[in-house]
Amino acid sequence: MKKKLDEMERRFNEGDILGNKDFFRKKPWYITEKVEIIRYTRLKSMYSSHVGEIAEAYHEAANIPHEWLYEDEIPDFITTKAMLLWNMGDFSAAVKVMEEADLSNTAIGHMLLSFVAEYSGDFDTAYLEMKAAKNCITIQEVDPAYKVQIYHNYGRIELICGNRLEALSYMQMACTEVPKLQPVRIDLVHICFSQFIFNLALDADEKYKVDDYIKKYHDLIKNESIDNLIEFNNCKISYYRQLHDSEATYRGIKDGYDAVMSKIADPEQRALYQVSTFRMLMNGEFVHDWLDADIEKEYKGYENLSPGARLAISKEFMGILHLPDFYCVKNQSPYKQIYNRVTNYYKKGKAQKDIDECLSKLDAHEIVKRCRLLQNQLSVLKHVERECHISKSKEKYLNLHKTWMEAGFRIDATNTLMILADECMSSFNVVIQLAPWMPYFVHQDFLDMLSGGPAPQLMSNGFQLKYSKYIVSA
Repeated sequence: MKKKLDEMERRFNEGDILGNKDFFRKKPWYITEKVEIIRYTRLKSMYSSHVGEIAEAYHEAANIPHEWLYEDEIPDFITTKAMLLWNMGDFSAAVKVMEEADLSNTAIGHMLLSFVAEYSGDFDTAYLEMKAAKNCITIQEVDPAYKVQIYHNYGRIELICGNRLEALSYMQMACTEVPKLQPVRIDLVHICFSQFIFNLALDADEKYKVDDYIKKYHDLIKNESIDNLIEFNNCKISYYRQLHDSEATYRGIKDGYDAVMSKIADPEQRALYQVSTFRMLMNGEFVHDWLDADIEKEYKGYENLSPGARLAISKEFMGILHLPDFYCVKNQSPYKQIYNRVTNYYKKGKAQKDIDECLSKLDAHEIVKRCRLLQNQLSVLKHVERECHISKSKEKYLNLHKTWMEAGFRIDATNTLMILADECMSSFNVVIQLAPWMPYFVHQDFLDMLSGGPAPQLMSNGFQLKYSKYIVSA
């Protein structure tokens, strides 16, 4: 059993854990010793966190009796629980866990308090707490993995505060320290290197170093797992965008898609990656006929996916196909069929049913997921209620704002009010008159009558499209 657990830990550290779902869904009967149960439970918690099931990860960690642990292991498990609570958005519970264990003045305690302050919009406190975390490294014994995270996040906070040189220095320090971890944790490699490379590329005096760091990043990746391919490719695409290199960006998207999709067998993962790739191609106005063929083969299966996946896929497609500039795409196969399916999914109440199901399964600590689902609900209602959306749903926006505020997410709360203001001026709430003798139209009603416009023209570079832009004159 030790060999199996060693193998799973190695796979996690190397970014190759997704294919081991069955091992973590049900504990093997032969795991009976306390040491093995603790290791298995810890790995299962890490796996659940990795696939976005944070509440399950938290409860796995919380279910390990403290009396089973050595004294020096207890703070690490308590810290893990606190960070998972923070990840779910229950800031007060996370801080309480650290305070009750007298860990608030540790390096990780200060880092947690910095995260809480940052999400509340209090960047002065966020900076001071992260600086305190960094200072603790010199006077306390800090786990090397946490040390890497503190260096990285201190650099990130310095960046937010406008101290670019200091920020790059500490982000570089994190990139220097992360390969020294034994074993190297690829999740931290992805975070540290991708964000450092992105910010390095923004600095005219420093971006000459980027190619060297991309090579160092690549050399730390031990295998071409799905996760590793996606993370490394996304890093390169972000870099190419910073350089305004459209051809390299397009090639990165296409080559990355081919490499990743050749490894994905799970229908839900395939669908989510397809729609994510579609969005990237449309945002760059790149050719997408090669992707259309794949989506044509698989889109009918989208409705058989989980409620959460159906909601995510529908939102991604509608976010692109609802834009007037892309109406010509909306009227082509397979997107015409997809648009009609999403419209029916929204208008017939199926999306609301999926939202209600997802909400009913949430843990009390899952504040972020709850609020994101309520945001998604408002996006759906916009298409259902149309010009009545503000009068019918204004209170829902205000309640969501209140929920964000009470949880300590002041930035998200403010953003909710900005979305409400934006919706007041959306195509569902603007009346236009094309000529003095013509009747008034709700702008969206007029848009819905459009045939779709001319097909985009292929540009001379062979990989970008030029769309006819839709403009309404005042």
